[in-house]
Amino acid sequence: MSDKPRLKSTAAAALLDGARKGLDRLDEAVAGLELANATGSPERSFEISEAMASTAQPCFVLSTGRTGTMTLTALLGASPGVDAHHEPEPRLLAASFLAWMGSEPNPTFWKQAMAVARDPLVLAAHKRGKVYFEGSNRMTLLAPALAERYPRSRFLLVTRRPEGFIRS
Repeated sequence: MSDKPRLKSTAAAALLDGARKGLDRLDEAVAGLELANATGSPERSFEISEAMASTAQPCFVLSTGRTGTMTLTALLGASPGVDAHHEPEPRLLAASFLAWMGSEPNPTFWKQAMAVARDPLVLAAHKRGKVYFEGSNRMTLLAPALAERYPRSRFLLVTRRPEGFIRS
């Protein structure tokens, strides 16, 4: 019986270690993009536009999962004014896990992570005059970072009765 807590602890430690490695890779990507911007490297250049991010009005679904985000995304995707995505890449599993654990690598990390992960989609939709909509429960714990990166963003909270969730 004493082995069970250790197994759970080992599994949790392995999850946390994997999440930290994922965030290290994302941190390296941020550093690489900053270096590319500083040097003007055309192959890796990705200009993160603070002005555009502050005027974009993306909409993110906050949910626990299994609440119908795929259906909602498909319905909104039928609108010509909406650029809808269900669980786009990168899925930010490691970032969401670390946010849940309360880990914060440094004060600017989360805002930079959101810029690297979502700016290509959010700003592309904004440039085309569309609203970026994302249906993904992974974004729920990252809502504060999203709100900081995109101050005019909107959040839609979707819930589901527990009985329906259990049946699905």
